[in-house]
This record gives sequence, C-alpha cells and structure tokens, in this order.
Amino acid sequence: MNQDNMTTKENGKQIALITFIVGLAISLSCCINFIPMSQTKEEATKETEDAIRRYEWAKELDDICSQVPVFRDYKLDSKGSGTNRKFVEHIFASPTEKTVNYPELRKFYLQYFSENQWQLVEDRDFGSRSLKFDKDGFEVQIFYATDRGMEWGRLYSIGCKKTN
Repeated sequence: MNQDNMTTKENGKQIALITFIVGLAISLSCCINFIPMSQTKEEATKETEDAIRRYEWAKELDDICSQVPVFRDYKLDSKGSGTNRKFVEHIFASPTEKTVNYPELRKFYLQYFSENQWQLVEDRDFGSRSLKFDKDGFEVQIFYATDRGMEWGRLYSIGCKKTN
C-alpha cells in the first residue's frame, strides 16, 4: 500500500470520527437547557429576570418553576431562559453536598408531581438524567447531568415551558 492511500484512509477515519462527534453533540444539545458556556450565570440570571419583567409567558413560566419545591437544602444558584424556545429554568446548588443524590432527588420529585396530578411523560436515566411532567399545557423538567464540567455533578435544574 502506498503512502498516499494510507494518508487518504487516515483522513477519512478522522473525518468520520469528527462527523460522528458533531452529530452526537447536536443530538444531545436538544436535551440540555443549562446556561450557555459563553454566558456567566450572573449574566444569564439578569437576562432571565429582564425577560420575566418584559414577557408575560416568561413570568407565567417563572411562577410555575417557583411553585415546585426545592430538594433538601439546595438554593437557587441562577436562572436561565430562552426566548426562541420559550422556557424558564431555575438552577440549584447545595451549600453542603458535593454531588446531587439523583436516586433521592428522583424519588422526591416523582412523589411531589404524582401527588399534584402531574403526568410523568419521560424518565431518562442515561448520560444526562431527567424527569418530565405534563399538566394543563405545561411541562416541567427536572434535569441533572454529570458530564459537562466541574460544576455539573452538584447542580440540578427545574425547567418550565408551555406544551401548547
């Protein structure tokens, strides 16, 4: 086999790998609502608070997120929103726990939403973990991920959006 054929095959393998990774990133990005990496949490929170003051849909979604009880001693760490997808997200961190105990968090929210007549529509437990509940044209997602950087094992979020 000559050197040119080997180089072409190597390049082909690299292009295939890059294409796979980009495709995987795009397919996973639909499920992740946390603050964009290019924005600080302070900037995202300020932008979200501004949206809540300006847009009725953002205020309504913020009210729904605010009604959901917070797990253990977790405190509001930041807020995020998306005007094009119309969602509001509250992100929580614990002052005492280094990682979220997902099985307990999951049990806590399954019980809460069940008692309040929300329908479980998704229970995902691979890669990122999430629970989605639906009621009266609204969706609430409890989201937890461990795979995107240092803070990602100690944060979880409550995201709210309209479904109709």
